[in-house]
Amino acid sequence: MSRRRFLVPALLAFTLAAGIFLASGDRKVASLDAGGAVLEYRQQDLLYTFHLPTGTEALFNLKTDPECLDNILRTNRKEAARVRLRLEQKLRVESLEELRDQDNPVLLSLRGLGYI
Repeated sequence: MSRRRFLVPALLAFTLAAGIFLASGDRKVASLDAGGAVLEYRQQDLLYTFHLPTGTEALFNLKTDPECLDNILRTNRKEAARVRLRLEQKLRVESLEELRDQDNPVLLSLRGLGYI
């Protein structure tokens, strides 16, 4: 199967999944900061972030740190893995690493649609 024939269905599926997620009433999944695209996922008092260009991830406790200044990922690896897995399930990807390629048509499409 050619790369293009694979990417088009994958792009459509991912875009549909993102649209369903965003319409589901959950918090936003993606935002844009000065450094590039950042995926965000909030689960209860935890906010997990994944910086697409660098693959850097962070976990914040919004109850005790509403300004998101203290990354608690190192001391809460299991919680971070649980929240990351939930985000991957919502986005229907095996790993967030799949989305890191800046030329990834899925990422470009999400930017074009205003999701990130």
